[in-house]
Amino acid sequence: MKLTDLIVESSTRETTGIQAVDDILDSVSPFSTIAAGLPIVPESSEWVTLDSPTRLVRSFEFDMPMKMRYFINEMLAYQDRMNHHSKMTVLSDVVTVETHTHDVENVTQQDLKLAKFADEVYNDTRFFLHE
Repeated sequence: MKLTDLIVESSTRETTGIQAVDDILDSVSPFSTIAAGLPIVPESSEWVTLDSPTRLVRSFEFDMPMKMRYFINEMLAYQDRMNHHSKMTVLSDVVTVETHTHDVENVTQQDLKLAKFADEVYNDTRFFLHE
């Protein structure tokens, strides 16, 4: 399941079947990128939900090392500020981010915020000039 599939109006959103995740999504259901006046409406999200424990995972591919370093540094700084850390794996030109809240072994609001931040930072790298 994709993150954007989860954050939609409650009348059209499918449930995940995981009560804690559904409760969090119900609390943010009124969220609408258009109503919030955001300049960018993502076409889709590549975040997926995995089980055991329930977690969000997405891989980000970079065409320049500078973009990847920026992404990693911004993610680390954000996670330090929020005191909520993900697992980040770097393999060649791909960074995979995996997030869940360890205390509850599930996805929480903090994980959804982290996923959104990662998408925003990754989107920012589109505007970098070539090295």
